[in-house]
Amino acid sequence: MLKIKEKVGRDKWVIMGDMNGHIGLMEERVNRNGEMLLDFAEMSGCRIKNWELENPATWRDRNNESAIDYILVNESVDRQGCRIWKNEDVDISDHSMIGITWGKHREENKAKKVIWKEKWDVKNANWIEYCRGMENTMPGDTEGIGSTVSEWEQGIKNVIKTGSQESDRNKEIQNRKNEAQRLVG
Repeated sequence: MLKIKEKVGRDKWVIMGDMNGHIGLMEERVNRNGEMLLDFAEMSGCRIKNWELENPATWRDRNNESAIDYILVNESVDRQGCRIWKNEDVDISDHSMIGITWGKHREENKAKKVIWKEKWDVKNANWIEYCRGMENTMPGDTEGIGSTVSEWEQGIKNVIKTGSQESDRNKEIQNRKNEAQRLVG
């Protein structure tokens, strides 16, 4: 791994995989692979991102769990706001899916949040005018909701509840289709 690090130099690089190493993440004893991983991280100046996970277990089998899959990044990746994520719901292996995000898209998301704050001045908003303007854009029936803010608030809650129930029904139908395809295929 040090040879690879020498070749890529200061370029952005990420190493990830099943290292079968225990580095003390879950209070387990550090094993030989874990020692090699920790030594490499120290010598190469890279960061082991797994330390940031709330629950670092990446492998599960019946009654056991362990952290043996790792993501290491060099400093230039880590400086760009690199964040590790884990998805335990992927049911294709006894390992959890882990990955990282970093770079431009994180900055774009930050910019969108700032624009939203500038666009919506909630302290000085004319809420009655806003509610009347929503009548033509709201999904569902807005007839008879009323003109007071509290009536509109209740009406909006009802529309959201109806949409949520419809979404739940659609998810149930899709789950049944997926299960049928899994059984057939």
